[in-house]
Formats: sequence, C-alpha cells, structure tokens
Amino acid sequence: MSEIARLIDQAIRESIAPTLKTHGFRKDGRNFRRREPNCIWIVNVQASAWNSNEEGRFTINLGVHFPTLVPYFPWKKDTDRPSEVRCLVRSRIGELWWKVSPTTNPDDLKADISPRLLQFALPWFEKHSNLHEARNWVLAQHHFPHWYAAAISLALNERDRALEEVQKSLAKRRGEPGPTTMIPWGQQHGLLPKSAN
Repeated sequence: MSEIARLIDQAIRESIAPTLKTHGFRKDGRNFRRREPNCIWIVNVQASAWNSNEEGRFTINLGVHFPTLVPYFPWKKDTDRPSEVRCLVRSRIGELWWKVSPTTNPDDLKADISPRLLQFALPWFEKHSNLHEARNWVLAQHHFPHWYAAAISLALNERDRALEEVQKSLAKRRGEPGPTTMIPWGQQHGLLPKSAN
C-alpha cells in the first residue's frame, strides 16, 4: 500500500467513519451503507486516479439504491451491498476534493469533513429517499432522464406517467436511448405494443 493510500485510509478511519457510524452507517472498505425502509444510502470515498506517492486527493460520493427498481434494469442486482456507481440517484459533496500528503494534519481534515457530511450529505439523503424525489432528480440530472423516470413511474404503479416518459424518450432521441433500446424495453414492461417500431 502506498503512503498516500494509507493516509486516505487514515482519513476515512479518523474523520469519516466516526461521523457516519453515529448516524447508522456501516463500514465496508471505502464504502458506508445505511438501510432505510425503501432504500439504501451509500457513501463512497473515491481516491483520485492521478494520486502520486507524494500527494493525493479523495472525494466523497453519495448514492441512493432503490431495490424496487432492480426489475426494470438488467444490470442492477438485488443486493445488500450495492455500489454507489450503480445508483440512479448520485451526487458528490459539493464537487470537493481533499488533498492529503505526509504533512497533512488529520485534525484539520476531520474539522473540514465531518461538518460537510452533516450539513450536506445527510440532508441530501433525506431529500432523495423516496421515489417521487428520485424521479425529479433523474429528470433534472441524468443522461437518460425519461427512460429512468419511466422505470421509477412503473415502480410507483403510475403506468400512464411511465408511458408518457417512454414517448418523451422516443421523441427526444438525443441523449436518450434509441428505438433499438427503448422500444424493446417499453414492450418488455407492457408500455408499448409488441408491433411498435
């Protein structure tokens, strides 16, 4: 393990883990998860790919996993240990990266990170823990907003809204899955007739 990787792990152990543990998260490597009634909150610590032996950076990613969405996406798995990168609803703490080096003061890191977890991460999780807010989020943020909004609508038993989102996806095309993806998906979930083309 490099010195920078060791320092990042130290920052996790001393600055991030204690704060998250007091709020019900369980540590798993560089991930922390908290189970809610209808979702799982995920905090992931990501080291920069450009870290050197002398200096490095890391950031904190957030994700909300909704098990009820798994049937609508073939790449999603029903698991108690979902990864943040596979969540539809994801964010980062203010696009921040923390620098670490052998001269980094751990107390300074803790003084900066812990308040940000409490002021940004926890309220963000609270806001995005229901499917209606998840749909709002994907429509505002995602590369495939209408497709994912359609899936969320199906999970909410709002089939008319799901069909509306599929039609928007097909009409928009740019930035959305094309007909070769969207039409079979809509057919599979009973939103489009088998003869759709």
